[in-house]
Amino acid sequence: MNALSIAAISSMLLSIFLAGRLYSLRKRAAEIQSVIQSVLGEENKRQIFSIKDDELGRLTYEINRLSVMYGTAQEKYEQEQRTKKQLISNLSQDVRTPLGSVIGYLEAIVQGRIADDQNNAYIVIAYLKALILKDQVNQLFEFVQSDANEIVLSPQKTDACEIMR
Repeated sequence: MNALSIAAISSMLLSIFLAGRLYSLRKRAAEIQSVIQSVLGEENKRQIFSIKDDELGRLTYEINRLSVMYGTAQEKYEQEQRTKKQLISNLSQDVRTPLGSVIGYLEAIVQGRIADDQNNAYIVIAYLKALILKDQVNQLFEFVQSDANEIVLSPQKTDACEIMR
């Protein structure tokens, strides 16, 4: 065997080895891409399995960490959204009740269903219900502001004893 044939055989073996290595890297990269796409979809619990301690192995470890963090953040966000919906539903109900009372009392006055001497009492009740409604609307507004981070708190020193008195 001459040096040229040894070089050719060595070159072919090296090419086969590199092609195999490249195929393996492409396969692992395709798996990583598949997992990333599924995590971005609905399967945020999916993990990449890798036993190799190379660059791709470390990359898969970091992607797995990112996937866990993303899943936790997603669950927290969904819980916050459910809590907000429940709060808004409760506030809506709380606002409707005094509003219905105000409308009922004023409607009775306008339609003349009550005696003239009771008009003032009905007006006072409607006014008090309107104040309750105003407070609830203000609470809702404060909630919206706090949710949008529009409320700026400015802590001040106060005398707790004076407040208690």
